[in-house]
Amino acid sequence: MTTTTHMTTAPVPTTTTGSLARAVGIGTTAAVASVLTIHALATAAGADLLVTPPGGPTFPLSAFAVTRAAIIAGIGALIVAFLVRRFARARAVFIGLTSAVLLVSLREPTWAEDTASATWLTVMHLAVAAAIIPITARALPRRGPDPQGDKTGQRQGSARRLFWVKRWMYRGGRPGLLARALNRFWAIMFSAGRLSPERAATLEVLGRRTGRVISFPVVVADHEGERYLVAMLGNANWVLNVRAAAGRAVLRRGRREDVFLEEVDPSRRAPILRRYLAVAPGARPHIPVDRRAPLEAFERIADQFPVFRVVADPSGARETPAV
Repeated sequence: MTTTTHMTTAPVPTTTTGSLARAVGIGTTAAVASVLTIHALATAAGADLLVTPPGGPTFPLSAFAVTRAAIIAGIGALIVAFLVRRFARARAVFIGLTSAVLLVSLREPTWAEDTASATWLTVMHLAVAAAIIPITARALPRRGPDPQGDKTGQRQGSARRLFWVKRWMYRGGRPGLLARALNRFWAIMFSAGRLSPERAATLEVLGRRTGRVISFPVVVADHEGERYLVAMLGNANWVLNVRAAAGRAVLRRGRREDVFLEEVDPSRRAPILRRYLAVAPGARPHIPVDRRAPLEAFERIADQFPVFRVVADPSGARETPAV
C-alpha cells in the first residue's frame, strides 16, 4: 500500500500595482481632506500661515498649496511602495523610509513667520503622514517570500533590488529627490552621533557658488592608521566644493572637528577603495568592482573616484566653515 503525502506551503505574499495604487489613493484622499480641514480651522483661528523659504519670498499658504503638497506626498509614497514591494520586509522598509522623509519635512514649518502658523503647519504634515503611511503600509506584505525556500536566492534577489533602488535614487550620478531627503535626515543623525554606524559622520563644507555651509552624510574609511573619505559618485558636487575650499572642512559626529582634506593620488587609491567598500555597503551599487576583488581591479577604476585623506586640525588655524 502506497501512501501519498501532499506537502503544502504557505503562499508567497504578493502586492500588485493596482492594490498599491488603490491604497495610496485612499490614503491621499484622506490626507487632502485632513489638510483642508486643518487649513480651514487655522484660518478661522486667525493664523496667517505665512511662510518664508530660505532665499525665497514670503507668501501665504493657500488651500490649493496644501492640497497639492498632499497629492505630491501620495505620489511619493506610491513610488517608494512600488520600489520596495518585493523586499523581504517590505512593510517595515516602507515605514522606515517614509518616516525618515517625514522627519526631514518637519523642517518646513520652521519657515513660518510666527509660532501659531508653525504649529498649524506641523499638524498638517503629521496629518498627511498619518493618512498615507499606515494605509499604504497595510497593502504591503509584512514578510516576503516563503521562509522555507531558497534563502540564498532570496538574499541575492533582495540585494539586486536594493542595488537597483540605490542606483535609481542616484540616477545620472546625482541624488534625486528621495536621496536628498534621506541625506538630509542622515546628516542630522550622523552629526548628532545618534542612530548611526560607527564610521558615519557629517561633512560640512562651503558651497563654491552660494558660500553657504553644505552638510551631507559620509562614511569614514580607515586604512593603515589614517582616515579617508571617498566620493562614491565620482566628481560629485561635494568634491568640487572641497577642492574650491582648498580642502578646508568640518567633520561632525557628536562634536565638531576642523579638518583638512588632502586629495590622494590615483596611484595610491586602490587599497583605500577596497577598504571603503568593505565598511560602506551603501556605496557598493555605485562602484563597479566587487569588494572582494583583487587590488588590480580597483587600480583600473581608481581615477574615477576621488579619495581624500582626513587630516585633523585641532588648532583651528586654518579658516573653516562658519556654522
